Amino acid sequence: MNELEKVQEWLRHYSEWKYYLRNNKILIQSIEQEIALEAAPRTARYEVAPGGGGKRESQEEKALERKQELQDRLQDLKRRTFIVSTRIAMIENSLKALIRLDRAIVQYRAFEGLSWVAISMRLGYGEKFVRVRYKKITQKLAVMLFGAGYDNDGGGPSIVPGNGGAMIA
Repeated sequence: MNELEKVQEWLRHYSEWKYYLRNNKILIQSIEQEIALEAAPRTARYEVAPGGGGKRESQEEKALERKQELQDRLQDLKRRTFIVSTRIAMIENSLKALIRLDRAIVQYRAFEGLSWVAISMRLGYGEKFVRVRYKKITQKLAVMLFGAGYDNDGGGPSIVPGNGGAMIA
């Protein structure tokens, strides 16, 4: 997946990611509360519990395993939350750099899923203008989000190495 496709993918999922982030925070709080409420075993005995019928885990072992499962799940949720919140912050930061018209086009197309005709009618511009403008906006966002240019037959910016780092050409 190239940078332009990645930008389009991120924009398409932006709204869902915001809800995912809210839900993850609720889930993280719930798991943290469950871990805090989990009855701590008095002692850990790693042996076969008394009684017939083969090996069975003691209550202490079950409690420790449950707590470890919750901690593992919590760590994974926090990692995922960090990734998604970083992406959301990057998108929001990049959108702030766009002019109002460009933000509106992104809002209507990527976030609300409106057709080109509906967007052009809302904004008072031709359908072709809005479509071409959106492509240029996503190219610009690719540079802002990923630091890599998108070159479409010399018409778009590209990253070239310079003495002090990468420069946009």
